[in-house]
Amino acid sequence: MDNNQNNYTNPYSSPENNTYTQPVVITASTPVRVPVPVRVLSITSTVCGGMGLLFCWVYGAFIICSIAALVTSHIAKNKANGIDYGKYTTMTKTGKITGIFGIIANVLAFIIIVAAYVIGIIALVQSQ
Repeated sequence: MDNNQNNYTNPYSSPENNTYTQPVVITASTPVRVPVPVRVLSITSTVCGGMGLLFCWVYGAFIICSIAALVTSHIAKNKANGIDYGKYTTMTKTGKITGIFGIIANVLAFIIIVAAYVIGIIALVQSQ
């Protein structure tokens, strides 16, 4: 006889053999343990998004921070598996939004700076 066939338990046996446990109900006062990757990635996305948006005038160099904000917010959202982690979910959304606006602002700042240089060079050539 195979060993796997001996593991049968009778569902109608006495209550001490049943292993039923009460489900855990999460309320507003129940602390939710946020996984470390979700916390770190959501904070990183918020910081990178803010830096990319704040320093967009530096010749578009901080576009990498904005891209990093989008990537880390996407990874944090996937690691959360659809679970709402409160402020970390909000921080992930903030990182995504500031990352998008940071990319737009960096591209616009780069275009404005290049246009200003081109206009200055044209004005310098015409004055000679």
